[in-house]
Amino acid sequence: LLRQMVISKLIVGQKEFMLGYLWWIIEPVLMTFIYWLLFHKIFHRGGPDYHIFILCGLIPFKAVSSSFTQSHNALSGNLNLLSQLSFPRVFLPLANILSNHVKLLFGFLVVIITTSIFSNSISFSTLLFVVPFTLQIIMLCGVSMLLSVLGVYFADLQNIVQLIIRAMLFLSPIFFDISELPARYR
Repeated sequence: LLRQMVISKLIVGQKEFMLGYLWWIIEPVLMTFIYWLLFHKIFHRGGPDYHIFILCGLIPFKAVSSSFTQSHNALSGNLNLLSQLSFPRVFLPLANILSNHVKLLFGFLVVIITTSIFSNSISFSTLLFVVPFTLQIIMLCGVSMLLSVLGVYFADLQNIVQLIIRAMLFLSPIFFDISELPARYR
């Protein structure tokens, strides 16, 4: 049932778009270009492979932010389904997480291709993304289940989650080098 829910989310999520599944690749490429242009070219941040650095940060962040923003509505948005079928409620937030991470795998494909084009080599450490990928899914399972339950009781949770995600983006060291922070904040 969980697998079918994930497949359904992946199919329904792309059915209405003309480019469909290509957006899983186009979006990280365009977002990387925008951030690279803004932070590297305009604000003169980062080094020679800054676009790969941004790509490696934005792709997992997109999966986390999408999972968080969808999780608050996982139970409350599916009340009809919950009242008609008997199944583990945990499948609803899990389906969101897993579908977002299928898209994340396509983003990592973009990272591997970009790294091989611009760096002319892919190191073994590039392929070790499986470890943080798995840890990210485990962390998201706990947080998403909590948010899905809280979302039933607090409708304003959506706005709070979106603000926290936006703060996470700009407070994370995707756009700056951690050595630029004052010593007391490192």
